[in-house]
Amino acid sequence: CHLIHYLRLSHHLIVLNYLICTFDKLKSVSSEDIKITDAVFDGVEVRVFEPPAKGDESLKRSVVYIHGGGWALASARTSLYNNLCRIMAESLNAVVVSVEYRLVPEVCFPEQYHDALRATKHFLQPDVLAEYSVDPSRIAISGDSAGGNLAAAVCQQLSKEENLTVRPKLQALIYPVLQAFDFNTPSYQQNMNMPVLPRYVMVNYWIDYLNGDYGLAHELLVNNHTALNPPTYVLTCENDVLRDDGAMYARRLERAGVPVTLDHFHDCFHGCMIFTVWPTDFSAGVKTRDSYIKWLDENL
Repeated sequence: CHLIHYLRLSHHLIVLNYLICTFDKLKSVSSEDIKITDAVFDGVEVRVFEPPAKGDESLKRSVVYIHGGGWALASARTSLYNNLCRIMAESLNAVVVSVEYRLVPEVCFPEQYHDALRATKHFLQPDVLAEYSVDPSRIAISGDSAGGNLAAAVCQQLSKEENLTVRPKLQALIYPVLQAFDFNTPSYQQNMNMPVLPRYVMVNYWIDYLNGDYGLAHELLVNNHTALNPPTYVLTCENDVLRDDGAMYARRLERAGVPVTLDHFHDCFHGCMIFTVWPTDFSAGVKTRDSYIKWLDENL
């Protein structure tokens, strides 16, 4: 990929994402019990997962989910995220909206954030919630890795907008990336060469996301370090450069008076929660996914 970029044939992230999506098409995703539809929310593509209606209920819970991938890779349409969102919809009997935000290098910061915010605000409109039979008082905003960053920023912005009639009840962040000030935290040092997300890869993600201008980092992080109203779930993994990002964010929220659950897994790694489909069906993925869904089920 880097050779292709060096020869200016294409951007290496475009090539890498193409390879990921091509391999991903080899897998099939069952949707027998869940209705899966693609839609556009205020110009942003989304994939909606709807469980079948039950006779004794009127409104469902809902989760707006923002996928990870360093703001540059993966998709709401890949089988790994389809599988996660389908299981969430089934387990929680909830409508899951998976946001297909634009990626680096097509766009850089802050466009990914703007996409996630526009799609979420569109979904929170009372008429849209009514269309999907969603209870406006039981909506979560969630995401993993770079998607956790976007989910936190979206929740922060929604908490500041006075004209909103519907607000999320809680946020759930899965091994989120939350700061670009210190790449020498203990977790960055201990896991600098850890597979899936070594330190230099995370640094490169930040550079690409900010289009090489580190002066934008402060503007981004302002949205990630202010007080929130919704209860918060933060999942962290021991073998992850972003472990301390999540722990530090949880402590900041606690000091601001926000109810926080920090769910730490000592034997898990970054990205593990989406690896639950053969041939990457890892016990770490099932364990973290089940714990995350359990917290949502008890609190949403």
